[in-house]
Amino acid sequence: MSNNENMITQKINLVATTESLINIENDLIAFADEIGEEQEHLLAPGLLRQDILAYLRLLNNWSQGIDLPDGWVPASQYWHLSNESTVIGFSSIRHFLTPPLEDFGGHISYVVRPKYRRQGHGTQLLASTLNKARALSLNTLLLTTDVNNIGSRKVIEYNGGILEKEYLSVNTGKMKARYLIALNCKNSNP
Repeated sequence: MSNNENMITQKINLVATTESLINIENDLIAFADEIGEEQEHLLAPGLLRQDILAYLRLLNNWSQGIDLPDGWVPASQYWHLSNESTVIGFSSIRHFLTPPLEDFGGHISYVVRPKYRRQGHGTQLLASTLNKARALSLNTLLLTTDVNNIGSRKVIEYNGGILEKEYLSVNTGKMKARYLIALNCKNSNP
């Protein structure tokens, strides 16, 4: 059986951050360890490793705009789980953008655990996250990625992303690709 066929038979769910995720604490920590330093900033990993319950409460607060670090905006975080216990990926939807987020970050950030990449999980994760964005009544989403991140670019394009431009990020100094995805919020099913 190929990796793609195996992926299709697994039960995959996009789960909001709640205190019930404490039941998979070890896998959350393993996920943070495996995605590496370049992407773990999405997870506030220090607190995750120190106090899982405080971490889950913090993410929940951030989704409501409570206790946000300076310059941050409210964001809803989701976990892409297989069989309700294995973390496949993580996504975050920013409820609105600031000028720095328009340059780097956009509305949605996502990451797939390395051992599950190139199996269709990124495409599925972004599609499920877009449904959550529809529930937030967001109409047009901005997504950015490094120009040379071909996998992420394909995932965004497969999910309806239209390349607006490639540019040099003033925040990161890296070449970025800027995509827009138009959502039809009137007919959404969260």
